[in-house]
Amino acid sequence: MMKIYTGQSLMYCFMKDIKLALLNYIIMIPFGVILVHLYTQYSYWGIIFILFPVLLVKYTFTYYADSQSQFIQTVESLMNAIEARDNYTEGHSHRVAEVAAILAERMGFNEWKIEKLRIGAMLHDVGKIGISDAILNKPGQLTEEEFAKIKSHPTIGEGIIKGIKNFDDIRMIVRHHHERFDGKGYPDGKKGDELPLEVYIIQIADAIDAMASDRPYRKGLPKDVIIKIIEENMGSQFHPNVARAYLEIAQDSTKLDQIWE
Repeated sequence: MMKIYTGQSLMYCFMKDIKLALLNYIIMIPFGVILVHLYTQYSYWGIIFILFPVLLVKYTFTYYADSQSQFIQTVESLMNAIEARDNYTEGHSHRVAEVAAILAERMGFNEWKIEKLRIGAMLHDVGKIGISDAILNKPGQLTEEEFAKIKSHPTIGEGIIKGIKNFDDIRMIVRHHHERFDGKGYPDGKKGDELPLEVYIIQIADAIDAMASDRPYRKGLPKDVIIKIIEENMGSQFHPNVARAYLEIAQDSTKLDQIWE
């Protein structure tokens, strides 16, 4: 029901709400058993003795759950603010997050890593806040100078989030999501194992959505064309293991197709 209501993926709804609620219940069960035992042994004095630490734990966990929920909402708001400035990429970050989560699940990532990938995907273009609307929404071909400014958005994005605690993995995704496996990307020309798989997952998810979505100068490419492009660039632009995971999913599943419906 939450998936239908919010339009988010099942994994997102699970991580955001249901998982926290289940954990809350599981953690409180032992305290309930202890309360019953103390009441049978010491009457109300036993309950008073244990009530304060129980309430403290309950409050701490509730505060953590609320903080997590507010954090995700903040990330979503920031992402929506970015996409509102670009007429042609509405929903782009959401779709990149969906593709990245499907790929990561295929590659055996755990839930925690997948959730971090989702956050990285939602923030990967945050640096576009620092790019002029005239460049972002230019219908024609960009000049070399304008393209150079567009290419600066990964470093601008890293600068925006660098002060956030425990965001090193996200910061790396934001800075390097336009790198290539062969080292011909930007901004640093890193290649191969110099970057973690998480970066390459976001990189290919970003490219897939760019190809599959409509643009002012062309319609979205059909799946067979995207598959061919990924095959041709596997090991050059794209990490071979990540590209292979996409090809396996694309051949026998409609999961990815539903993202652009």
